[in-house]
Amino acid sequence: MMNNIENLHIKELTIDNYKSLKKSKIELQNGLNIIIGKNGAGKSNLLEFINNYASRDINYLTIGPYLRKIPFSNFSVDYGYFLDNQAHTFSYSVERQKTDSTNKEIDFEYKFTFSKNIDNTIVIPSMEIIGFGKGAILDIKVDSELRSEFGNITFMNRINIHYEVPKDVYCISQPGNFTIDGTRILFNPFDETSFTFIGKFEIQLYSLFSKSQYISSSKEEESQLKKDLLTTLDAYLLETGINDYLTTLTPINQIRVNSNINIFFRDDSIIVENLFIEFLIGNDWLPWSYLSDGTKRLFYLISECISIESGIILVEEPELGIHPHQLFKVMDFLKEQAISKQIIITTHSPTVLDVLTENELSRIIIAEYNKGTKFSKLSEAQITKAKRYMNEVGELSYYWLNSDLEK
Repeated sequence: MMNNIENLHIKELTIDNYKSLKKSKIELQNGLNIIIGKNGAGKSNLLEFINNYASRDINYLTIGPYLRKIPFSNFSVDYGYFLDNQAHTFSYSVERQKTDSTNKEIDFEYKFTFSKNIDNTIVIPSMEIIGFGKGAILDIKVDSELRSEFGNITFMNRINIHYEVPKDVYCISQPGNFTIDGTRILFNPFDETSFTFIGKFEIQLYSLFSKSQYISSSKEEESQLKKDLLTTLDAYLLETGINDYLTTLTPINQIRVNSNINIFFRDDSIIVENLFIEFLIGNDWLPWSYLSDGTKRLFYLISECISIESGIILVEEPELGIHPHQLFKVMDFLKEQAISKQIIITTHSPTVLDVLTENELSRIIIAEYNKGTKFSKLSEAQITKAKRYMNEVGELSYYWLNSDLEK
C-alpha cells in the first residue's frame, strides 16, 4: 500500500480511434495546462476521454461494460507522482483486437501492459497480461500486488467541469430530501447532483448520524436534530472556505443552509425535507433560480475546484458567461488551485493565456484536426517570438489574436 503520494498527474496520454482522437498523443504537465485550438479540433473529446477512461482502477478496466464503451479504442497513460521525494512514473496501456466473429458475437484479445520507473530507473519492466473475451466479456486474473499498486495510482480524484451548469441538483436547484433509517441515510431517488461540492454534504450527514441516533418524536428531539443538521453543514461550508472565494470572485457574498427544514418522525425513521442552499447577493438571500447564468457558472466552477485537495480537474471553456475582468480573477484562482492539482483547461478566449508568465509558455497545448486530432507544444522559435512580443508589445492574449500562434 502506498501512502503520501504527491502531485499525482497524467504525464502523457496516447489515444487511438476514439471519435476524432486517432493516434493522438498529448504531453501534460503537473499543475496548469491550457489547450487552445479551433472549433472541431477535438478538445472536448480529449476531456471526455480523460474523465471517462484515462483514470480507472484495473477492476474497472477489465470488465465487459467498460470495454464495450470504447470499442476498438486503444490507449496508453503515463502517470507521474512523487513518493518519499522520489519521482515515480507508472505506465499502462490497453490494446483490443478483434479475433473472430460468430453468432453475432465478437471475440476479442485484450493486452494490458504495465511498467514503472523510479527516478528513471525501471523497477517494473514492461509486463503484459493477455485476456480473451467473447462479446466484450472478460475474466482476467491480475497479480494482487500489481493490482494494489495500480489501484493506488488510478484511484485519483477527478472532476469534469462542463461548459453547461448541471440542472436539477438537490440542495441547489431543488430541495434535498432524505430519510434517516437508523444510522443509514436514504436520499430521494429523484434527487441527483453533478456538483461534487454538494455531494460531499452526504459525507457530513453520514458523519453526523453515525455518532448519534434520533429515535424520539418529541419537539425537543426535532429541534435538536434541526440544530445539529444546520451546525454540521455550516461547519462544512466554513471548512471549505467557500465564502471567502465567493466574496472575492463573484457577486455572491455568502452562502448558507436554509433554516426552514421540515422534519417528520415516521415509525423507526426520520424524514428530512426542504434542505437547500441560499445565496446572499447585496442584502438579499436568494434561491438558485434568482441567480444570473454567469453567477451560477462562477459558483459551479469555484465550488467544484475547492472540493478536492488533489487530483485532476478538467475545465471546459471557463470564459463562458463570465465578464473579462472576472475571468482574469478566475484564472488567477485556477492557477493557485493548480499548485496542488492538475488542471486541464480548453479555451477559445485569448484572455485565459494572460495568466501565464513568459516562463510558462510550455503549458500551452495547441489542438488541430488533420485526419485526426493532433496536439503540439510551442516550438523554441515560437516561444522566443512570444516572449519578445510580451516584453516589447503587450499581453500574450494580443499575441494570440495578432500572430500565428496556432500555426
